Amino acid sequence: MIKTLTHILIAGLALLCAVSCEFEENQMGYPHKIIFPKDGGEQVFTGKRTFSYLIIAEGTEEHSSEKTDGMITVQHKWLTAKSREGSKQLIITAEKSSLKLFYNKQEAISQKSISL
Repeated sequence: MIKTLTHILIAGLALLCAVSCEFEENQMGYPHKIIFPKDGGEQVFTGKRTFSYLIIAEGTEEHSSEKTDGMITVQHKWLTAKSREGSKQLIITAEKSSLKLFYNKQEAISQKSISL
């Protein structure tokens, strides 16, 4: 009897751990990482979370968003993030890159990436 209860308890804890990990891995429907080509561009994501502010963090610096006419926008260097206040849609825009990488004497196209 005790052995059966122990197995049920362990199974329940394992299920609880699996469910809680899913929440963290899911990012509320938004990707962990975004990669832009050298030409930059715009990517639109729709998730489960609404936004009331946005922050771009670089090292110890944080760049906070501004609200204008219900649009939340934050920009730093080559990256812009924006969302309509209360919207689940996030728009990330990257400017064209002038960076070039060299590997084995062959030119490679650089990519910009950010983590959410």
